[in-house]
Amino acid sequence: MDKLVDKGDIDLNEVFVGNGRDLNRIFPDISLKRFLKDIEQHKREVRMFLKSLEFEDEGSG
Repeated sequence: MDKLVDKGDIDLNEVFVGNGRDLNRIFPDISLKRFLKDIEQHKREVRMFLKSLEFEDEGSG
């Protein structure tokens, strides 16, 4: 990384790896960064939950 991220700031390029864009420049507002990070975290949690349901469904058949 060529510039340091402010303390307490979120590096969106680390949250959304492989995007190919400088998301920190596109979304400079810290509250929006927190919101986007929360959405990504919830998306991962939902995917894990759905996978657990699929696993349970396969085991009951």
